[in-house]
Amino acid sequence: MDKKFPIILTELRKEKGLSQKEAATKLGISQALLSHYEKGIRECGQSFLIKVADFYGVTCDYLLGRSKNRDELNILASEILSDNSGSDSAPTSKTFLKAGTLV
Repeated sequence: MDKKFPIILTELRKEKGLSQKEAATKLGISQALLSHYEKGIRECGQSFLIKVADFYGVTCDYLLGRSKNRDELNILASEILSDNSGSDSAPTSKTFLKAGTLV
């Protein structure tokens, strides 16, 4: 796993105002294991990565340092704006964001 994951994991926990013990309890792991993840001593599995992404409301790509966008709605909004940036017309009224999908 990338070296960014431990840093991002720690930052998200601190942003939420949680101690390691509080976050670990909410995530269903020991404080020691969370500490190892945050220090980069241990690597987490896919299921924990998804659980953390859901818990903090971010994408897995954000957690892994692959994207600066924290959530998919921001990604979709950026894509919509960039698709329309070359034209004079604004997005049509039929362009909606619904539960993270473009309809």
